[in-house]
Amino acid sequence: MKKIIILDILLLLLPLKSFTQIVETVITHPKIADGIYVDNSGNVFTTSGGLASGTEIGKYDISTNNFNPDFAVGFSGPINIAPYRDSLYIVSNYDNSTVYAYNLNSNQIDTIALGLDEPAGIIIDANENIFVTNWGQAPAWAGHQIHKISSSGYVSNYADSLILYRPQGITINHLGELIVHSEQRLYKVNPSDSSLSLWVIVGHYIGNMVFRKKYSCIYGASNQGHKIIKIDHLGDVSIFSGSELGYLDGEIGSALFERPIGVAFSKSEDTLYISEGLGANRLRRVIMNETVTVPSNKTQNVVGIYPNPSNGTYIIKVKDKNEISVEVYSSSGELIFFQTKFNIETYLDLSKFPKGNYMIKLSDENQIITKKIIKI
Repeated sequence: MKKIIILDILLLLLPLKSFTQIVETVITHPKIADGIYVDNSGNVFTTSGGLASGTEIGKYDISTNNFNPDFAVGFSGPINIAPYRDSLYIVSNYDNSTVYAYNLNSNQIDTIALGLDEPAGIIIDANENIFVTNWGQAPAWAGHQIHKISSSGYVSNYADSLILYRPQGITINHLGELIVHSEQRLYKVNPSDSSLSLWVIVGHYIGNMVFRKKYSCIYGASNQGHKIIKIDHLGDVSIFSGSELGYLDGEIGSALFERPIGVAFSKSEDTLYISEGLGANRLRRVIMNETVTVPSNKTQNVVGIYPNPSNGTYIIKVKDKNEISVEVYSSSGELIFFQTKFNIETYLDLSKFPKGNYMIKLSDENQIITKKIIKI
């Protein structure tokens, strides 16, 4: 009995080993340019992109390892693709400001929305409503709308706000909330009046993004930052993979990306597919392999922000004297305060600002943390 106990203790003391998460290139082709979708069989559908005379939807067949760049044709700058009902796919066409419904069985294409402002991202809710973001017309590319196509086919300007600037990434979380990206921020859309409320300061520009149900988190492609960003259900932001412009397969900690733009999970969510556009034009994937969790060497430096709610005075407490950047944003996403902190315990004074909800972003060289604070 004693030997068994000793053996158990020794096993507990052994370092945990993880299944390595690997980035690998699947295919390279000039018609891989923007958003992607993975069907239930694991096949990947790609878009040939706007402003490049793209007219095609491609298909990577996982069973044969072959890519057909012209699987479906007749589109006009397709940016994104999403499944709908039986055999339909919804496609946003940037070049002619329309949304098409493509029938997989008959190859028929029907226009279901027109006159949009260069549509980009697509997400479909549980009630079969289609939401489409508008990137905006060249040369300003200053779209600020989300259109809604109801299950009955009615098209409406669902959200129209200057807070939205070149929105593309859009998704729905585990609570059924619509979340959209604009200017390095994620906003939640209020279903009662389509108003926007700031949820997370991401600190990175995001193209397309996808919600991972298994862990209730969002993965986004940072096209300008050449990274894949992860935002958990609490709003904590981390870099999943990538660091600088480059092209390197391998473990996620060392892999490099070149302008990633599309992200999509397989049905089981054990494989993340990533498309790279603007010259790279690659389809890559990450085998997630998360059976065992390995503790990170990078511990969170921020201990807490208190009291919360407060009458305007808060204490930010950290573990060490590493430089901490502090940013405070209003509920509309406006930066109202910035300072760099060095002390273990530092006061934050928001007494001159009105009562309400604010978002605080704390960042150092290892992490970005965003928290909601309330002034009463």
